[in-house]
Amino acid sequence: MSAPSARPSENRLLEIDALRGIGALAVLVFHFTSRYPEMLPNVAAVDIKFPGGHYGVMLFFALSGFAIHFSFKRLEHVGDFIVARFARLFPAYWAAMACTLIVEYFAGPPQLDIPLLDQLVNPTMLQSYAGLASVDGAYWTLGVELAFYGCMAALWRFRLLKRLEPVLFLWLATRWLMELWPAVPELAAQGFILRYIQYFAIGLIAYRVHAGQRSWRQQAPLIGFLFVTLAVFESIGIVIVGAALQLLFALVVAGRLRFIAVRPLLIVGAMSYPLYLVHQHVGMTIMFRADRAGWNPYVGLLLATVAVGLIGWCIHKYVERPGGDFILRKWRGHVETGHELVPMERGRLIELDLLRGIGALLVINFHYSTRFHEMFPNEKHVAFHMIGGNYRVMLFFAISGFAIFFSMRKLTDARDFVIGRMARLYPAYWVAILLTTSFEHMADIRSLEVSTTDIFVNLSMLQGFFYMPAVDGAYWTLTIELAFYFCAIVLWRLNCFKRIELILLPWLALKLAAHLVPVLPTRVETLLVLRWIPFFAIGLLSYRVWAGERGWRDQLVYFLAVILTVTLTETPDVIVAALILGLTFVLMIEGYLHRLCFRPLLWLGGISYSLYLVHQNIGYTVMVVGNRLGVSPNLSFAVAVVTAMALGALVNRTIERPATRIVAAWWRNYRRPAVVAHAAQAVVAVPVKTDAGNA
Repeated sequence: MSAPSARPSENRLLEIDALRGIGALAVLVFHFTSRYPEMLPNVAAVDIKFPGGHYGVMLFFALSGFAIHFSFKRLEHVGDFIVARFARLFPAYWAAMACTLIVEYFAGPPQLDIPLLDQLVNPTMLQSYAGLASVDGAYWTLGVELAFYGCMAALWRFRLLKRLEPVLFLWLATRWLMELWPAVPELAAQGFILRYIQYFAIGLIAYRVHAGQRSWRQQAPLIGFLFVTLAVFESIGIVIVGAALQLLFALVVAGRLRFIAVRPLLIVGAMSYPLYLVHQHVGMTIMFRADRAGWNPYVGLLLATVAVGLIGWCIHKYVERPGGDFILRKWRGHVETGHELVPMERGRLIELDLLRGIGALLVINFHYSTRFHEMFPNEKHVAFHMIGGNYRVMLFFAISGFAIFFSMRKLTDARDFVIGRMARLYPAYWVAILLTTSFEHMADIRSLEVSTTDIFVNLSMLQGFFYMPAVDGAYWTLTIELAFYFCAIVLWRLNCFKRIELILLPWLALKLAAHLVPVLPTRVETLLVLRWIPFFAIGLLSYRVWAGERGWRDQLVYFLAVILTVTLTETPDVIVAALILGLTFVLMIEGYLHRLCFRPLLWLGGISYSLYLVHQNIGYTVMVVGNRLGVSPNLSFAVAVVTAMALGALVNRTIERPATRIVAAWWRNYRRPAVVAHAAQAVVAVPVKTDAGNA
């Protein structure tokens, strides 16, 4: 057995930076010569072609496999790795994306445009997993890189990096499974980078030899299996490229490529990431405009190369490095001086009422402007539309996830929770049903009415479980809330709230599995709130930070799991809503929303439940009657808003709050004899010591 390489593993290899520069240039030349006329076929292009330049992407993957190990040295927490990768990738990515969108908006050909919703999801770098287009076609590799980082972070977390070779054997074998068994879900193939693991593996294998942890002879069986995999499932050209990459990294490890570490290549290598991000669509737009101006295509090629080089250098110098350093400094400061992880008794957050008030405004305006026109297309309506108001329910679900801990903190009996929830929900709900049906009957709006049987079933608030129509369309969320309370009390009985994060991971995984293989009955999905668990999870995770039980560093992985689950299972608009919601809770906990706590919004938040119950169908009734009387749609809209707020405040003040107090007092009196008896038994059971110390 040959001795492992003794080359120090701590030294930074300049050859790696030079290879990054070579890879970036190869991809750039490929896009500007071969890909440009394919994407924009009606333009004049240069005669030279460089069809093999796209293999530079495989070089990038192998370099990532080699360099990832440097990120794990002296790593103490997986959250540090995530933030370090975020600081390395996202500032430059956002800057490059902004440049690309600006250039495309003012000068780009129509072929490069993508829908607005796709653009809104692109900042997450997860657009490929949501099946959406990228702002720049070159961004497809970023999703692959993120998946690789996630897999490697998991290997580090479970201490498998020291046994990397068996893991790689299994990983490559899974690639065989994907090819031989087409039933492997596409999301699994993407998440475990099964189509590209062989290129990352080349770098991973080479680093182990470079670090002196293995020898080339010891790596030979794994390398052989890797190339058998390539030979079976890829073209002969890919096999040759793979062999070239393996030889290249062998030369790097042996120190035979130090001559390529020349200053020009090192400069390009240092800025290779922003150059890669910005070059394709910006460069093609420049060449397109040069062609439309009648310039020689070689002039356009030169201008595009110089321009993207300058932009890439500026992003590297003024965004990538300072932006990444700023994020890392802030993170280290937060870790060193952040939350003391000591559970604290904290009072009510008035910001929760603020968020409820904002949500109430959003949903009222959405229903009265957009949803009214959809339900009554022949009625006159206001000229504006309030998009996004329907996302308010996601905000309420997150608030419920946050607030559930207040009900569970001192809970000693499940009956206390059940009675408390019933007192909070049902009296106002029953009065709202009475008011809603009365308004509909008096106005004779048949399209909103339901049968007497449906009304009686609605009184239970379980109409959603029985697939029966609700008295008011907004009541569908109440079924979801009840299901969440059921899950919460089960978790409390199992004493799981102290380790809620470990419960959330399989809960989210079950949502993903139900999305991929829809075999669960609808009632089961509803009872387990699978459709909405990511939004409840945002509140659950945020509370733990606010209460001092966990830090952001600890919760980061779980928040990413939430966003990834939403990305893989929801539409682009919901992905954006989840991101905004998560950011909102971070700002709330860090104290940045306190200045927005204006009294009107807090008042709306205080009456939000009653307002939600009475606003929709009663507001529709007011606007329909206004149309019958010839009233302006704008005036009818205003009257509907005022009516809903007045009724919401009335129900809150005369029913919701008093009923909660009355039921709570009754329950305390009812429970007091049992509590006293229990305490008396406990006293009798405690031995009493005499003066002599004997029982």
